[in-house]
Amino acid sequence: MKIKYLFFIFIVCFLVGCNKSNQVLSINTSSELNEEYHSIDELKNESNLIVEGRVHSQEVIVYEGLPFTVSEFHIINNYKGDISKGDVISVIETGGIYKPELEQGVFGDKVEMKLNGVKVMDSKDDYILFLKTFSGPQLANQGYIPLGAYQGKFKIVESTIKTLNNQEPNIQVVEQQADEEYKMKNIPVNKEELITTIRSAGEKANHDIHSNVTNLKEQFENQNNISEVEIDPEDKVFHPDLLGVTPTVLKIQDVELVTFELYSEEDIAAAVKAFEERTATMEITNFYELYNVNNLLIFIVSDDINQLKKFENKYNSKMEKVYR
Repeated sequence: MKIKYLFFIFIVCFLVGCNKSNQVLSINTSSELNEEYHSIDELKNESNLIVEGRVHSQEVIVYEGLPFTVSEFHIINNYKGDISKGDVISVIETGGIYKPELEQGVFGDKVEMKLNGVKVMDSKDDYILFLKTFSGPQLANQGYIPLGAYQGKFKIVESTIKTLNNQEPNIQVVEQQADEEYKMKNIPVNKEELITTIRSAGEKANHDIHSNVTNLKEQFENQNNISEVEIDPEDKVFHPDLLGVTPTVLKIQDVELVTFELYSEEDIAAAVKAFEERTATMEITNFYELYNVNNLLIFIVSDDINQLKKFENKYNSKMEKVYR
């Protein structure tokens, strides 16, 4: 994907700072977005990755006279796509602080360019990003770009989401003064609501194939033999969250069904990968197999291999095996 913006005119400039040595000229640019989005649903459908993470370092690249900020983004949680906690990706944005070249070899003072009044990400801050793969002359290797330039960028400040829509003057957040037509509507105001919205996006459209734990119980005979048990904090293998989702643990005799309610095949694949990477160095003493029922990822776990096989033989027609 290449960046396509139509730049019109530098519309406002002002000085920030207390003395000449640290003055930075701030330049807002007015631009039409090549792509624009109006809901979390649209962002999720079009994104290759949805991740939560932190900016650890940044570099500004000037290409054809325009600054592009490349951030090394460390992944904390993954909500869509083939990426894992602890991975580092490059995220490119239009804008940043740089010295414009006035003529060949002659550079001016530092300026900060903001696309439609929106700053690039701040170093050391946390964000939830809706990203698309990016390839272009600005980067030697593959990177990612927020959807809608900045519409797919949500800053987290003490579990509160900062977007174009909710400014709080008592908190120093990114200046986001983009044109009204590019402001998204009905955006959650805190992190947990946003994550819930991400996970439920598209659910209505796929209601006919969407399953939950209640549906799962109905798949099994003798439902009175099924019990829901509490998560064991000592179980570091099967009971921890995956992709930010807490499992429901069902028990049928000597077999546990550790069930994660996800929202897509991509989520299931990402969760399996996250599990395998998290447990790669662990000694797993229990026997287990992986199955899915629509959007449910189910770990069938037992300390008795015979009980596990007996359960599989009885119920495998009701579930689809996930091959590892």
